[in-house]
Amino acid sequence: MGTGIPSFLENAVGFNIYRVSLLIRRELMKALEEYDITPEQWQVLVSLWEEQRPMNQQEISRITLRDKHTVSRMLARMERDGWVARQSSAEDRRSQEVTLTPKAWQNREAMVSRLLGHFEPILGCLEKPEQDVLLGLLQRLRSQME
Repeated sequence: MGTGIPSFLENAVGFNIYRVSLLIRRELMKALEEYDITPEQWQVLVSLWEEQRPMNQQEISRITLRDKHTVSRMLARMERDGWVARQSSAEDRRSQEVTLTPKAWQNREAMVSRLLGHFEPILGCLEKPEQDVLLGLLQRLRSQME
């Protein structure tokens, strides 16, 4: 019994990257379900945690690959749910700075632990050196396309 996927697609790099991307997104949604955040919102939280400084909507748009209107709606939801706060930039009143709330900082360790634990068995089919090679190849492709 086959996969039901035509062999042309089964052997296409783009199809497999796209398919894995969708499946990883599905797993991310499962892992983040108890926090009621999306994978894109997760990217915002991680970016703010790592930068440890306010970010503007344009920076967030670049990281999430979402347009400014989508980012604006996403940030409004995150603000409503208590993950981020927005305020006008001191340098440019037209720009809003996004910062993390105490809720975001307090949940950081638990969320990271939850995700690592969720993906450990999934990525376990690859040895650590294979994971490193895969990551390097994906980063190289991403760099080429961006």
